[in-house]
Amino acid sequence: MLHPELYDAMKDQLVGQYLKDNHCQHGLYLVGWFNCKEWANSDYRKKQAERLCPTIEHTRETLATSAADLSKDPIRVKSVVLDTSLH
Repeated sequence: MLHPELYDAMKDQLVGQYLKDNHCQHGLYLVGWFNCKEWANSDYRKKQAERLCPTIEHTRETLATSAADLSKDPIRVKSVVLDTSLH
């Protein structure tokens, strides 16, 4: 299921909460990619996911840009979108 805060949680949760006032200043934002052709068209989440995350490449690029923008000394953030879809 698509997390409604996918594109905001890196900033709000990872950087804004977990890395704030913490001796650890390195964060990894890991996202599982589940979109696949086998996903039933009748499942409302499929259209929602395709609208917000049209391709895995788009999602990777968007999150990588966010991670780069949030990486300001001493904080370092990386994002990884792991393809976990059915093949």
